[in-house]
Amino acid sequence: GACEVRVPRKRKYDGVFESFHGGLLMTIADSTACFAILTCTGPDTRLTTTDMNIRFLAACLTDVTARARVIKLGRTLCPVAVDLFDANGQQVAVAQVTYMLLNH
Repeated sequence: GACEVRVPRKRKYDGVFESFHGGLLMTIADSTACFAILTCTGPDTRLTTTDMNIRFLAACLTDVTARARVIKLGRTLCPVAVDLFDANGQQVAVAQVTYMLLNH
């Protein structure tokens, strides 16, 4: 029900203000949430994102660590909380992602 990933910052993918691009942070949150669910269901489960939101709290100028935690593994829907931190441990974003389990 949990997953932690670290993704290196590559400056060629920075956003306008020379920091980790927000769209990439959202992608990292989405993927980490998926991996957290798969720790509960197994790797053969088919699932899809139904919705997600993210709140950016600070610019990320370093590699990023995402920590996802399954909130509830339902029969159909599975919400996941994701916290994102820079290399100094400062929280740079918080996200919630909901997945639909297609063959659970």
